[in-house]
Amino acid sequence: MKKAIPAKHSWLIWFVCLLVMSVAAGWYVSHYLGNIAKKEIIDGNEASANTLSILLNAEFSNMEGAVKALAGSPWIAPALMTKRTGDIEHAYSVLVRYNTAVDATVSYLMDSAGTTVTSSNRNDPDSFVGHSYAFRPYFKEAVLGNTFSYLAAGITSRKNGFYTSAPVMDDQKNILGVVTVKKELHGIEAHMRKFPHCFLIDANGIIFLSGKPDMTFKSLWPVNGEVEKKLLASKQFGERRFDAVMDLEITDGMDATLDGKGFIVSRKHINLEGWFIVLMTPRDRINVYRLTGVLTAGFIFLLIAIPLIIHYRTVKLIENIRQSEEKFLAISTSANDAIIMMDNDGIITYWNEASERIFGYTSNEVIGKELHTLLVPKKYYQPFLKGFDHFKKTGEGNAVGKTLELSAIRKDGGEFPVELSLSSVHMQNMWSAIGIIRDITERKQFEEKIIYEHKRLQMLLESAPFGIILVNENGLISYVNPKFTEIFGYEPDEIPDGKTWFKKAYPDAEYRKSVISAWIDDMKGTTPGEKTPRLFTVTCKDGTKKSADIINVKLESGEYLVTFEDRTELHKYQESLAYLAMHDVLTGLLNRRSLEETLNRSIARAKRGNISSLLYMDLDNFKDVNDTLGHSTGDEVLITLTGILKEALRTEDIVFRLGGDEFAVLLEGIDGREALLAAERLRASVETYRLELDHRVFPLSLSIGLVEVNGTAGAGELLSKADTAMYAAKEQGKNRVVIAT
Repeated sequence: MKKAIPAKHSWLIWFVCLLVMSVAAGWYVSHYLGNIAKKEIIDGNEASANTLSILLNAEFSNMEGAVKALAGSPWIAPALMTKRTGDIEHAYSVLVRYNTAVDATVSYLMDSAGTTVTSSNRNDPDSFVGHSYAFRPYFKEAVLGNTFSYLAAGITSRKNGFYTSAPVMDDQKNILGVVTVKKELHGIEAHMRKFPHCFLIDANGIIFLSGKPDMTFKSLWPVNGEVEKKLLASKQFGERRFDAVMDLEITDGMDATLDGKGFIVSRKHINLEGWFIVLMTPRDRINVYRLTGVLTAGFIFLLIAIPLIIHYRTVKLIENIRQSEEKFLAISTSANDAIIMMDNDGIITYWNEASERIFGYTSNEVIGKELHTLLVPKKYYQPFLKGFDHFKKTGEGNAVGKTLELSAIRKDGGEFPVELSLSSVHMQNMWSAIGIIRDITERKQFEEKIIYEHKRLQMLLESAPFGIILVNENGLISYVNPKFTEIFGYEPDEIPDGKTWFKKAYPDAEYRKSVISAWIDDMKGTTPGEKTPRLFTVTCKDGTKKSADIINVKLESGEYLVTFEDRTELHKYQESLAYLAMHDVLTGLLNRRSLEETLNRSIARAKRGNISSLLYMDLDNFKDVNDTLGHSTGDEVLITLTGILKEALRTEDIVFRLGGDEFAVLLEGIDGREALLAAERLRASVETYRLELDHRVFPLSLSIGLVEVNGTAGAGELLSKADTAMYAAKEQGKNRVVIAT
């Protein structure tokens, strides 16, 4: 027959089981909460890294568009082809305008050997003019015909910057040189300082930008010796060796240690090949969550164990009761939470050391008082009081009130948030209550911080310089930022879902079909940070149409984040540039570039038998007008001359201004003999014109060089012959026509 287990041993077994379960529960809860905290950190890192990626990619995209337009300017190629002072001055003027337009640091033009011909900072002490940058990757790539972006420290300025380069080509697509724009990323640096452990690094871990400026050009992990030699030789990151701040290369989602502190790492690729954003967030939140799990398990253990201990000890001998009280005192003394006991009248009978630390009262000052006098407001304490009264009157029910969050009052009068848990104990017709009060000030501050971060993210979305909408998996639009409404005019309630948006924004059915097809393609296999904007024409609420760069990104949540950047004004500006590329600003006449293109077409027609003629003209004595009455009056003379020429020519004849006081006329379908008559007619029309300025009469005359376009010579040779003939006319006394030989 088996012996019965003694009551003491039975209680001990149950207690050990309870302890094991509490420890197991504490381990599980702390591990679970730690994982939640880690996911929150990773999600926060992801959002911040995506925001920085959007800002960087937008900056890079804008610069690439600008440098392509700059390379195509009609004033750039002549500076490389002729290297004449006038052409270089025109190129310098264009560089300065573009530099100002895109808020760049410096824009410069290099010949095919890599030597800077002119730059927007040519008048500065650290001018790039005359310096060779042929060794720079952005030059090597561009001179091969590629548009290239490059992050590096300046060789001359020693300042970090984003370099974008593009090839400069002539009409036959021959590469003449390279134009480069450098921009210092001050805005990005300022944004990164909001995150002390945020870095922009290359594939080798070299820190290019950092939330901590003193870490720039260090490396996050050790750099291979051969790689370091190559980087130092390239001077991309200066000439100092790269001090490693960590022992191993970091990867996305890993735990890392920096300066003795633990961090969670997010490493995200940006659009620029080989470059990453690294965001490191302290692990403190994980420790807090895990501590919360441990304390919760301990709290549950106390709630269960204390009544069990009290129940067990009350049925034992007085010595056992004394021992039980000693254990309780030991537990309550070492506890971080306030533990308070009350008798059956609700009067405080016990006050542990943690209570003294939290409230500031000694046990002598509070024992004999009611607990609710230390809590505010009293109405939140009423459920416990009602349960207590019911239990005393009937002996039924449980005087345990629910866990409450309310404010408590310290001895110095200060209020602070607490969490109150109450349990009742009934033994031998005696009733008492135990209250455990936890100071949750730190938790509340953490909750407020989370709310603050949420509001900050909301503020970022609200103040973003581009439109943003968020579409859920069911196609419903859950968020529209103010910039979106500002650009297109649609209020959130007017476009509740994607289907409505597509119909309103793209009313043409065929165009809408192509947009939706592009949307579907963008969602296939592309990760955030690798998106290329698509340009679409959007119909606004008021019926106007705008051009917008649109990027669709599928988030891990299954939602779609869509950004819209208004490019309407940029397109208008590009159209204006295209006009300026082919026309003279002062007179509205076609310019030299237009002449060369038109002349090539005339040469092609001449080879088929349709001969034309070219007149190359210079206004005699124009310098006298400029020197006497100034350049503004000189401009009026050039405009007047334009009118005289148009009046004396046929409608099919084309007049060009080549620069200064030089003009050209292409006489389509007229051979040299007939062209001579037309040239004499032009010369006579100008000679007989009476120009009165400032009560003085200025004689006007033209020196004209004539060459026949018969298909035997190219455009460059024809222009050279006509120019030589024009100068011969000047040497022979001006005001005459000379036929090229």
